[in-house]
Amino acid sequence: MDAALAEWLNLIVRWLHVVAGIAWIGSSFYFIHLDLSLKPRSGLPAGVQGDAWQVHGGGFYHMVKYLIAPARMPDELTWFKWEAYTTWLSGFALLVIVYYLGAELFLIDKSVLDLTPSAAAAVSFASLLLAWLLYEALCRSPLGRHEIALALTGYVILVALTFGFTHIFSGRGAFAQIGALIGTIMVTNVFVIIIPNQNKSVRALLAGKEPNPVWGEEGKQRSVHNNYLPDDRQSLSPDVRYALQLGDRRDRAGDRAGDPPLLQFAARGQGQPVVDVGRRGCRHGSSRMALGGWAAARGNRHAQ
Repeated sequence: MDAALAEWLNLIVRWLHVVAGIAWIGSSFYFIHLDLSLKPRSGLPAGVQGDAWQVHGGGFYHMVKYLIAPARMPDELTWFKWEAYTTWLSGFALLVIVYYLGAELFLIDKSVLDLTPSAAAAVSFASLLLAWLLYEALCRSPLGRHEIALALTGYVILVALTFGFTHIFSGRGAFAQIGALIGTIMVTNVFVIIIPNQNKSVRALLAGKEPNPVWGEEGKQRSVHNNYLPDDRQSLSPDVRYALQLGDRRDRAGDRAGDPPLLQFAARGQGQPVVDVGRRGCRHGSSRMALGGWAAARGNRHAQ
């Protein structure tokens, strides 16, 4: 691929991914706030959990939530799904453009594991699919009925996968892979569970039938998971940093001194040297730069 075209594709898809992600997570946070602000009142229609009055942009909004569905199908219905789909599609496109097509620079570190670009891309894609299948199996198992136990099990699995990725990919590749994995689980919750269950409710209403409450309960569970998975990724940051440091095979500080520096990160307070990042980006050996630098930028807190 032409270098200039690749850079433009990278830029366009990256901004699309960022904007779509903000829209998706922002709408999720809004509905969390809306759920928490609902108040039960007398005189509300049957099946309504509560309502809330809100004011914004000079107008008043009256929000009402039905626990399952209204008695009849409304004439117009706004679906919240394209934010999630656009976020994942643009993110996967970015994964292909940056990490799969540039695997030798960004995904592979031969000091960790000597992979071919095609093998590294195949392992990356297969791990996304297998992780979702594992998550889905856990949710459908008896463990899925115990949210705290399910959350703890999922967290342990994420930490283990993160550590495992550091023994397969470069430091930067491992960090991107765990983010792609969490995003894939979130969007499949929308695509496989939440939206299909909402479609079942719509079809039932159009047929004059009462929707099954189980559809709403299952969709709500996965929606709650999606609300907290981004927070899991942030809480994983110290574990990611630790795992990447364990996986370092050599100190690559100044390894690319011939490249024009793009950024410099100083891991202040950790006794780590300033590391130059050339145009090829960080490799596994400079993972302390990749995460420690972000920690420095946030006052040595979380590496994200």
